[in-house]
Amino acid sequence: MRLAAAVAALAVTFPPGAGAQSGPQAAQPAPVPKADAGPAAPPKAEAAPNANAKPPPPAASELARALLTKEQWAKVLDSYAQSLTGQISQALQGSGEKVPDDLRGKLRGELDRALPYQQTVDAQAAALAKQLTPDELKKTATFYSSTVGRKVLQKLPEAQSAVAQQLQARLATAVPEIVNRLAPKAMAGSPHGGPGASGGAGPSGGTGSSGGGGGAKPPATDGATR
Repeated sequence: MRLAAAVAALAVTFPPGAGAQSGPQAAQPAPVPKADAGPAAPPKAEAAPNANAKPPPPAASELARALLTKEQWAKVLDSYAQSLTGQISQALQGSGEKVPDDLRGKLRGELDRALPYQQTVDAQAAALAKQLTPDELKKTATFYSSTVGRKVLQKLPEAQSAVAQQLQARLATAVPEIVNRLAPKAMAGSPHGGPGASGGAGPSGGTGSSGGGGGAKPPATDGATR
């Protein structure tokens, strides 16, 4: 069932400022429980492995909270619960099963218990403390707690999304052209195949008799038998 993979993916999807990719991806929350048993038997968050862990420095915790506020984390879980509800509902309906009442609300509550905000902040703070000096932590936290810093966190996801869309559009055109230049035979059966694809379609489709020299042999053989 793809549900387990979807739950595990949450560990790398939550962003600071509801989308920026710099902070929380470097610090994963407590191990995300596997969902192999299905929603009816939600696993519990495992805090034991971190029970003896040294608490992160205050400056690291301050930075972690600045990068991911409690309100932002709540929005992340809200969005994920909504998406997960759709996946589970579709799977249940597809197998003729009834969708549980208030599925979204129940999933949201389970996510809150499995991935508590403070645990997420502590994990991120511990990771940040390994990468930055105490002075760097303090200065970075001061910046992201400022008006400008908060605006960066708020607007960065939107800017990144716009750039990603542009890159995706450029790659959709550029990649087939690159492959056609470097390995044209790899595109022979692809809908993006360009000039090389039409030559390969001739023998199978019967329309390639007027194609290039490489595609002319099969039609010539057919003509010889007539």
